[in-house]
Amino acid sequence: MSQINPDNSRAQKLKKLYQISRELISEYGYRYFLRIAFEELFTQKGKLFSPDTIPQDIEDEFILDYDGLLENYRLEKNSLQSKIQSFSTLPLFSLVLFVDGETPLIKKILKTQIYNNFEFVLVSSSKKHIDSFVSQNNISNFQKLVIDSPKIHDIMSVSKADYFTFLNNFSVLHSDFLFNIVNKINQNFLGDVYYCDEDFIDKHGKRINPFFKPDWSSYLLRSFNYIGNSFIIHKQLLDKLSNFILDKNFHYNLILHCAEISNKFVHVSIPCYSSLKTHTIDQTKILSQHIQRLGLNAKVEDGYAPNTFRVHYHLENEPKVSIIIPTKNNKSLLKRCIDGLENKTNYKNFEIIIVDNNTDHDETLEYYNSLDYEVISYNYAFNFSKMNNLGVTKAQGDYILCLNDDTKVTEPSWLTEMVSICEQDDVGIVGAKLLHPNGTIQHAGAVFLKSGSGFHVFENIVENEKGFFNLHNVIRDFSAVTGACLLIKKSIFEKVGGYDDSFDLFYGDADLCLKTLNIGLHVIYTPFARLLHEGSATIKKTSQTFFAIENHFSFISKWSYLKQGDPFYNRNLGWNYSIAKLERQMDSIIS
Repeated sequence: MSQINPDNSRAQKLKKLYQISRELISEYGYRYFLRIAFEELFTQKGKLFSPDTIPQDIEDEFILDYDGLLENYRLEKNSLQSKIQSFSTLPLFSLVLFVDGETPLIKKILKTQIYNNFEFVLVSSSKKHIDSFVSQNNISNFQKLVIDSPKIHDIMSVSKADYFTFLNNFSVLHSDFLFNIVNKINQNFLGDVYYCDEDFIDKHGKRINPFFKPDWSSYLLRSFNYIGNSFIIHKQLLDKLSNFILDKNFHYNLILHCAEISNKFVHVSIPCYSSLKTHTIDQTKILSQHIQRLGLNAKVEDGYAPNTFRVHYHLENEPKVSIIIPTKNNKSLLKRCIDGLENKTNYKNFEIIIVDNNTDHDETLEYYNSLDYEVISYNYAFNFSKMNNLGVTKAQGDYILCLNDDTKVTEPSWLTEMVSICEQDDVGIVGAKLLHPNGTIQHAGAVFLKSGSGFHVFENIVENEKGFFNLHNVIRDFSAVTGACLLIKKSIFEKVGGYDDSFDLFYGDADLCLKTLNIGLHVIYTPFARLLHEGSATIKKTSQTFFAIENHFSFISKWSYLKQGDPFYNRNLGWNYSIAKLERQMDSIIS
């Protein structure tokens, strides 16, 4: 997986140009389109039809920013040794390594550790392999285990360590790996599993492609092993997995077993190890067994991207969905939206409630009269939160779908997908992938910077680009999803008090999501529910401003914990998966 490189063909570029052309003609007419087309053709010539690439200056900036971040980490390491003296807890680590005739020298997979309270557990079916490895690497602090197909309890029988990690031949642990775990423990981040960010090593030995991960995200873990293969597990959790067999390529399977009995996963947002190569292993069976053990009625399928999965939840029946559509003077878009619900949506058990905001266009009023659905009047200044709350008072469904009037159904199974996920006991809200008319992404989840500013990640990239490790094309947890297409259990909507009326235009949907998270439920984004979205056409028509500063300050005051970083983003990241400014990052690296 790659983080910034587009995966775009010439055919896809031509499709994109066609969609842009249609949009320009529809919005501005043929004369404007022809003028723009000739200007672009004159400027770009044949390059206009070539696949999209990331501009070199943007790619270079990303690389230089990461090089700078690594340099800052290197400088900070000089002070880490002295910090160990202040730690009140100095746990013992066991580094488990499976040894055979092809095991590389230890220095190739483990840098000299700043924190050195550890021992090795060397495991092999052959005592000769272990003896040879010990001799080649001059190791003295080790335990020896000669066994075929070891289980967890075999490992723990020869080690009294507090924490365990499993070394492998395709990762290298950097010198601060153990230190950063111990630092977290001494900051009272007490967990059962610890994991960190990672990067990759290129053929020249250079560290590249940093994967800055979110905090614990169980739904993302079902999409791919974002935790990675280098993690730390507390002995108390391993005790509960004593019969787990450590067969070949067990790492994802072990993490899934851990997730079944604990959610105490602690994330260290520092790249502490590097992957030497990317493994392409079919883990479908392992994930399917995990789904079965959880008792979920779902099937594991291939995801959109390589090495990713779709957990396809089965919907046994169709609970009623109340679709709330705020609108004003918008007959053409509203009709398109409703036509898509009626004629292009497989899911049939729904009602539509239109919340009208002072419509005075005769054609729109006549259209209302032609409908069999309830139309409620809201005769005040446009307030997205109040209008949705009003619509919910009339709702008879088990689920509430907040839907903008400028959305368009593009595939029939979208609502089935959303309801099937929202039906899970631990889920409160589900959001969809929304696309601009030109085929680029409008919404694939929302995150927040430390300033409290929220934004849609991956906006304006081509849908099938890799983006940042394909995170826009997998089911995953978010702090928020857009209210343009937001499904919530009605019981949860009522429990959290619905939308906060004080957020008139912006942040109302984000606030609703955070209130749902606050009662222990997940907010989930799925790319397998796709709709077109023009981009809040009704709000643009009824509002004089696109950013209400008072909403922003009220929001960040209410949810001040976001100043510590969005748990489903990463403190190393700035706007839209760019690397954050170094001066903002380094203030908390060793705090």
